Amino acid sequence: MIAGIAVIVVLGVILFTKPGIVPLLLEKKTEGRILQMEGEQMEPLDGLSLSTEERPSIDDFKWYLENVEKNGLPDSVTKEKTFDNVAGSWKCLFIYDPEGTDTGRLYDFLNLTLSGAEGNGTIILDWSHMYAGDQSIDETNMEDTVLNMDYNDGTLYGYGAMNLSINQFYSYNGVQYAIGTLILSDGSNGLAAMKRP
Repeated sequence: MIAGIAVIVVLGVILFTKPGIVPLLLEKKTEGRILQMEGEQMEPLDGLSLSTEERPSIDDFKWYLENVEKNGLPDSVTKEKTFDNVAGSWKCLFIYDPEGTDTGRLYDFLNLTLSGAEGNGTIILDWSHMYAGDQSIDETNMEDTVLNMDYNDGTLYGYGAMNLSINQFYSYNGVQYAIGTLILSDGSNGLAAMKRP
């Protein structure tokens, strides 16, 4: 409080207001989550709020590589259909040449962010690292890839430098997962798996 004026910082912007208006009740939509703020308290009102910026590792995808890729989805999963419940940031794995007929399986790890609105948004691919055989390639200095996005009834479509289709979003034991396919610019196919937190 500065001389009878409350100072409120919201997303890096300083707002000044008279006492008596505080506690200020704001509602904002952030990465698919509706948050209500009163003073310094934040309570999720919608969505699972599991968005993560943490870099992915191979251990994050054992669920996919050792189980789901071979056996399909586990029983009693909860399908996610609402965009607000899947928007935000995910750990992601792209698998190129999944059948091993050309280059052999390549594992590309990245962070994937869904932003915007359900019918009109973007997918941001923030590259981390790739495993090619026994070689690890650092991709953190690569420029992000931005895809146009469409989301319809639980299926995500991304198009641009590649085409991405995530057709299964689900939660299981408090964790969110997603699986799908991709087509690269050269026409080759790949697999996609996502997890958060």
